[in-house]
Amino acid sequence: DIKKLLFNILSSQTYQLPSVGVKEPEMLMAKDFVFRGMIRKRLSAEQFADAVSAALTPLYGDSMIVSKVLPTSVKSNIPFTRASLVVNNPFLTALGRPGRETVTTSRSSQANLIQALELTNGNTFNQGIKRAAEIWRREYSDPAKLITVLYRRSLGRLPSGDEQSIAMNALGANPTTDDIQDLMWAMMIHPEFQLIY
Repeated sequence: DIKKLLFNILSSQTYQLPSVGVKEPEMLMAKDFVFRGMIRKRLSAEQFADAVSAALTPLYGDSMIVSKVLPTSVKSNIPFTRASLVVNNPFLTALGRPGRETVTTSRSSQANLIQALELTNGNTFNQGIKRAAEIWRREYSDPAKLITVLYRRSLGRLPSGDEQSIAMNALGANPTTDDIQDLMWAMMIHPEFQLIY
């Protein structure tokens, strides 16, 4: 009985434990390791690129797909080019995507300097956010509406009163594309967006 099994799993105390962080990944393999909840981890390179594409605007165009091997019926059901179908590039590599010729069984979810530099100065990410800011500026003339939609699409919730106030101060009454781009960048870098809790 699948429904009963799912109910038992989802209603168990173990499943409902809050997520936890670990200082070093090696601790998970220690003999004295005690499960205290799901281990918090970062989105993989492909997951992060797809999340940005879904929340803001696609990072990759159809022309960037590795090869045209997907049937037409499947292509029409994909709302944007998924990062897993794109040739490896500096953005995905910096975020930890291994080369296709390398067999990898695990990836590090620890942030590093290369990732920080790519998210701050990288072309793919920042040009994608700039395109999104230009589109959103035309689509949302009301800054309060833009903030609400941005929070819903990126974090899946409404902004708190403090968050709304900070975002409104950042945007101002008549936000420029740069103002919107800066807010979008801050949301994509937010731990609540980047981490799997």
